[in-house]
Amino acid sequence: MNIVVLIPAYRPNQKLIDLLQELSQEAFLKIVVVNDGSPGEFNHIFDAVKQVPNAVLLSHSINLGKGAALKLGLDYIYGAFPDCTGVVTADADGQHSLTNILEVSRALVQNPASLVLGVRSFDKDVPLRSKFGNMLTNSVLSLFFGIKVGDTQTGLRGIPRGFIPELLEIVYNRYEFEMEALLLSKRRNINIKEVSIETIYYDENSESHFNPLLDSIKIYFVLFRYVFSSFATACIDYTVFILSFPLIDSIIISTYLARMVAIFVNFTLVRKYVFYSTENVYKTFFKYLLLVIASGSISALIVYAFSSHWGIQIIVAKIIAEGILYLANFTIQKEFIFGVKEH
Repeated sequence: MNIVVLIPAYRPNQKLIDLLQELSQEAFLKIVVVNDGSPGEFNHIFDAVKQVPNAVLLSHSINLGKGAALKLGLDYIYGAFPDCTGVVTADADGQHSLTNILEVSRALVQNPASLVLGVRSFDKDVPLRSKFGNMLTNSVLSLFFGIKVGDTQTGLRGIPRGFIPELLEIVYNRYEFEMEALLLSKRRNINIKEVSIETIYYDENSESHFNPLLDSIKIYFVLFRYVFSSFATACIDYTVFILSFPLIDSIIISTYLARMVAIFVNFTLVRKYVFYSTENVYKTFFKYLLLVIASGSISALIVYAFSSHWGIQIIVAKIIAEGILYLANFTIQKEFIFGVKEH
């Protein structure tokens, strides 16, 4: 198979060597292992890696994260193997069997333009933190970004060669890199092919270096960029509205003034850092401006109705109005303005 296997490794054990011995018996172009700054006490493992036929070892001098290790390997492979079909990534902790790596490799060969995911089953014998985390992430990706896959956190993936340069531009270096890769595939309309694999955990997945709290926060920071960009914009919008209303004494004018100040900030954030739109900027801004005008009008009407007919304070009424319009604005931007289409 015209495939290179890439394995990022941090503080590995004998399971890595066992897997490499099995992989070396198969017809892969090369097996690339990246030592992501493991302490010196693990040197004997990496010395053994160097002795495995058809394997090459790359290293970081310090621990930079799984994403950084993957990028180092992908960059090396992209330059060293210009004719390869793609790269299959696997974990070093024994969770991915030779059989499953071969299945994902064959799927990539048969679908050389698709991102192939080795999808685990979460029905039994799965640690609660892994099952819950995957279910929650699957739901969020489906609801907010229209990405419907069975396993968002799988490390067994088949990456087409043409997708590598864009992956190398991802700024995230730890576990959030793999989540960002899914979002990027969505934005680039890269088809996702799923392959069922067996679920393997050793000792409740205690060998995993995934920090449930810290790494989950980083992953969801990637997912909720829209929320954060909206929050920053809302702070600007509300500040201008609150300062201008006492001077102008007009809900509609204060609303549009606040929108005008916040619009350029929000447009830049959502275009460049949320949806990564490649659509024409002028055409996109025109559609975005129409949405701002329409949502501003609706927001002003809701604020007026709530304050005039129900006696709700202006500031509270505006918060309610913006909350009502929030998901609608997100959906319209995703589907019709910034060119994020369904597969």
